[in-house]
Amino acid sequence: MFSSIRLTHLKIATLSGVASMAAFHLLMRNFFPGTLGRMGHDYSYFLPRLLDGYFWWRQNGIFSIPWFTPSFLGGAPYFPNPQSMYHSIPQALALVMDPVSAVYVTVLLFAAAGFAGFYALLAGPFRISAAVCVLGAFIFLFNGFYIARMIVGHFSFHSFMLAPWIIFFLVRGANGRGSMALGRDSAAAGLMLAYMASSGGLALAPVMVMAILAGGSIHVAAYGGLRSFALRFTLAGVISLGLSASKIVAVMSFLSWFPGREPSPMAGEILGVVYILLSALFLPTDAKVETLLLTNRRYFVGLHELDYSISPVALILIVIGGYYLIKKLFSGGMAKSPGLAQGAAMASVLAISLIPPALIYDSPAISSLVKSLPVLKHSTGHLRWIAIYIPMGVILAAMAIEKVDFLARRKLFIVIAGVPLFIFFSMAKSWEYYLHQEFNSRPVIRAYHQARAGEAPFKVSHLGILAEKDGELITRPHSGVAVMFAEGISPIWSYDPIFGYKQRKLGDGGLVPGPVMEQTDGLLNLRNPACFVYPQENGCPPGGRFTTTQRAEAELFRSYRPFEFHTPKRQKIANAISLAFIPLALLALLAPWMALLAPWMARRGHEGADEASDRSP
Repeated sequence: MFSSIRLTHLKIATLSGVASMAAFHLLMRNFFPGTLGRMGHDYSYFLPRLLDGYFWWRQNGIFSIPWFTPSFLGGAPYFPNPQSMYHSIPQALALVMDPVSAVYVTVLLFAAAGFAGFYALLAGPFRISAAVCVLGAFIFLFNGFYIARMIVGHFSFHSFMLAPWIIFFLVRGANGRGSMALGRDSAAAGLMLAYMASSGGLALAPVMVMAILAGGSIHVAAYGGLRSFALRFTLAGVISLGLSASKIVAVMSFLSWFPGREPSPMAGEILGVVYILLSALFLPTDAKVETLLLTNRRYFVGLHELDYSISPVALILIVIGGYYLIKKLFSGGMAKSPGLAQGAAMASVLAISLIPPALIYDSPAISSLVKSLPVLKHSTGHLRWIAIYIPMGVILAAMAIEKVDFLARRKLFIVIAGVPLFIFFSMAKSWEYYLHQEFNSRPVIRAYHQARAGEAPFKVSHLGILAEKDGELITRPHSGVAVMFAEGISPIWSYDPIFGYKQRKLGDGGLVPGPVMEQTDGLLNLRNPACFVYPQENGCPPGGRFTTTQRAEAELFRSYRPFEFHTPKRQKIANAISLAFIPLALLALLAPWMALLAPWMARRGHEGADEASDRSP
């Protein structure tokens, strides 16, 4: 019977998934690229860097770590940049297809993973019927956060769609599955969290962790298993931190020399916070009212910063689902676990739910507290914390339909009506903003095909600048600056958010347009990027240049080759930890299958020995 139920779920998930992905593609194909090759403005950052990664691969292979790149700013950190994604799915795809195609295939792959993951999460650990699983997975697939961020070019957030899979692996062992399953599931969750770091998603990590913790806590409140969840959550965290240790230490070293970011927009009134949260999640909005409610708004706040939509239908269901959980908590719950554990889980959900409004509310007392906390004090873009409501909201909505009697009796009707209603509310919001993105992706595609044909030099020979007609230097995202390196020219000014708006934190460092190996006062016309990350160890200021005694290193660097540089002891230790955790994580992941194969291998060994014995004289 159990196998029959699983087969039914598999068939329904496959059919509904194919239909949902077809609808998703019909929507998203209009933006990758849009009219005249236009794409989201922030793809001006990621598309050229995927092309840059292709250059490195041509010279060194996929397993070599590109610590630095000569393609931008006359030399810049690559691996230590929190948004670098050389070891990621889109970069792997960009080795065999142009960056725009690689981006779109990635968007589709992770959308499909999100649908499948949420269906599996609801059908498995949460014990939800197939029809409701379809609705929950559909709502998560079309959540505004993923769609909006992928369209405008916040591409490093594509790992957000792994959240349901991570929760799935952390909670499916609530009733105990053995030590091997514990290791396998923790390793699977840890590898996905580590992928978030390697694919440029470190800025999203605090939001993801809280969303995962909230989803797991809801499961504990409903079904118990606090000890198992806590253990898996801890092990997954250790594995992900171990695998990501090298990158995290490098990123922290880099950012320590360029601290601080622009202030995050916040709301000055509590009612304004409530309105922003409700409109972002449940209303088709054009962001005009919400923007007026924000303070600290030094720069333009786009619609994508306020788009997290899971429709007003979900709001009603979430309220009912929350009521159901609270009622179950005070009536003894659904599981045999202690009431104290369930209470702790509900308290955790409540505490996490208060984080976004606390961060969005412009209060001196709260701001002072946030600045004293280890992770939150470095948090920017507080509005993106609204995303933690998406997985927990969809879970609560599904539980409401499945578990509340008067809704459960009508769940098929709710699902049949819910999907078109969700589509209606999604279409009701303004898409004009997304259809008029400005980055021209054609130069990147053209440069990629030239590189594949062997027409690119794969070496930086000169530094250059691009200026407006009035002579003003271009430091903002620009399609022309983005691909200068494909002609062997590294732009002295090229947008990177690490250095602030219009690169205010980064001077020209004495660089001038001209040959990179030209000597001036004992210095070459090329930055030594190690100085950005480890200036003390390499005896140079942040952003310093190669000296004439470092010609060999500069020659390797400008040719997209690794060169020797000095690192502190902490980085060496982190590198060793990351290398050690790769086989450990893979062993934990594969151990259950290896255990299943062991008896078969033993039998084959005995059979082979018997055959040899029979042949012996």
